[in-house]
Amino acid sequence: MSSSTFIWPIIGHQSIQMYLQKCIKSGKIFHAYIFAGSEGLGKTTVARLFFQTLACKLFNPTIASFPCNTCKVCQQMQSGSHPDLYWLAPVHSPFLLLDDIQSLRSRLSKRAFFSGITFVGIEKAHLLTPEASSALLKLIEEPVTRLCCIFLTSAYAALPETLRSRTHVIFFHPVSQSLISDSLRDRCSHKQALELAQESFGRPGFALQALATPELRKNLHTLVAHFLKVLHTKKLAARLTMLEALFFRGISTQHTRARFQEICEVWSFVLRDIFFVKLDQKKYLRFPTFVEQYNNFAAQITSRHLLQMMQDTIRITQAMKTNITPQLLLEQFFLQHSFS
Repeated sequence: MSSSTFIWPIIGHQSIQMYLQKCIKSGKIFHAYIFAGSEGLGKTTVARLFFQTLACKLFNPTIASFPCNTCKVCQQMQSGSHPDLYWLAPVHSPFLLLDDIQSLRSRLSKRAFFSGITFVGIEKAHLLTPEASSALLKLIEEPVTRLCCIFLTSAYAALPETLRSRTHVIFFHPVSQSLISDSLRDRCSHKQALELAQESFGRPGFALQALATPELRKNLHTLVAHFLKVLHTKKLAARLTMLEALFFRGISTQHTRARFQEICEVWSFVLRDIFFVKLDQKKYLRFPTFVEQYNNFAAQITSRHLLQMMQDTIRITQAMKTNITPQLLLEQFFLQHSFS
């Protein structure tokens, strides 16, 4: 390793790390970036380390191990208490509103306290309302202080063109299973590392979270088992009753939609797994522990019907962005795909 190479505790994304570290060493920092890619890839981790390295008081591009993690600034950046660091995310609303940006503008009306740069992270930037996006764009184009803003999004295409054209875009891609499993082997058994890497589907953040919180993986397996049970239930009325209990009881409309998106993603992967079982390509399964159940269902359905189910799952997930109720979408799906 070169003596000028930084050390960031990140799984994968080597080219992105090298590029950002080159920017830091050259001093050519853009005022606004977009980090785009699926949830759990490590975008937030990279953003925080990028900010921390820029702010580190012991920064020296001729020595390895940046940021130092020992100075007061590094400790403040890690805890989120640094006075020049701001993170914005939807909290009281499913969207980032104009009020959120106006509050941020008020805090950015003064120059940076210590770092010479004000750092701003915008989580789920695709949830900015048009008004909020316009106000934020004006804020980063006419900053009072030197600014480094990172927009984090899992839906790049949903961002306004005006924002995309005025920022430096970095795309994050899935990390290889072998790299994820190798990084986990000193924290768990070899078998568990392989399983977590496979189930993470290239998202190291998911693997680390599942390792730290076993309940997360348990809940995910419960969703897979529940969907397989629904698929094996022949009576339509019984299916709809099972789905109603899963989605709608005691859940607000807002949370129902969020729950729906989460579960439909699991459904898509289950159907994908079953399709690969039919192709005898079991090495590509995301949830290999369910292979026996997959075999049973694969024997009952044609490849054409399975592909149609996969397409319809994607369609109803997209339809959730409209005002169509989740229950209606589910009823249509299972009316079209009956196996009685």
